[in-house]
Amino acid sequence: LLAGETMIPQEEGGFYARGIRHQVWLPDGRPAVDRAIEMLLKKVNGQPFETELPIKLKARIPVAPAIKDLSQANVALITTGGTIAGSGEIGKETGYVPGALSAEELIASVPQLSESVNIRAVEICSVNSDDITGEIWIHMARTINELAQDDEIAGFVVTHGTDTLEESAYFLDLTVKTDKPVVLTGAMRPATSLSADGAMSLYQAVCAAADEKSVGLGVLCVFSDQIFSARAVGKSRTYQVTAISGGETGCLGVVRNDEVFYYQAPLR
Repeated sequence: LLAGETMIPQEEGGFYARGIRHQVWLPDGRPAVDRAIEMLLKKVNGQPFETELPIKLKARIPVAPAIKDLSQANVALITTGGTIAGSGEIGKETGYVPGALSAEELIASVPQLSESVNIRAVEICSVNSDDITGEIWIHMARTINELAQDDEIAGFVVTHGTDTLEESAYFLDLTVKTDKPVVLTGAMRPATSLSADGAMSLYQAVCAAADEKSVGLGVLCVFSDQIFSARAVGKSRTYQVTAISGGETGCLGVVRNDEVFYYQAPLR
């Protein structure tokens, strides 16, 4: 898709099928629960059985321990604008201009960033997330895929508006070709508002991107202390700072100070 190549059937391309399963009625008419219990009993008793849904084994790569010294990590900060880079009347939450702050200004607003990690800033665009286009999506994915070839970069943080954050996260989850952490974050209040939330979310996103426990988990979103999978994240509120959630699946983990804690991992 990114290279402009023609899509071919998964059998020819060798990639995974979509995983859609169709309901099948077997000739014997027995309900699925009876067949499942029969297979379970045979497995427990060491008898041969054949599963109706064979699953291919996948190699599991052990997750590396967390980086103890974050100052040794290099993180690429990719900015696209949004409320997190918004600027307006001091103390006000409305009437601001999204994407007004540059990448350097965002970094300067969080002094702990330069003290904790080495940041490489890349500005993709400076727009309200309602104006994110397919061309910008492809630009983001290509930029990440190209930078991921640099062994010195440990992970990526993408600052983004919240209105289409979930769509961008899901697109990147499908198109990014690296196991390095890719973490999206944003804010519900502009940087010039009273008690702006963007600085903490940006700092926590960088911590998650620099932490090796985040490797191989797919694209992530960090918002208000919590870590979400790109496959489940969504915006559930229009003004509260806890607007981003994981829906029924909940969060994968949390960030406390500069420590990252995972409770579960997404299936890819």
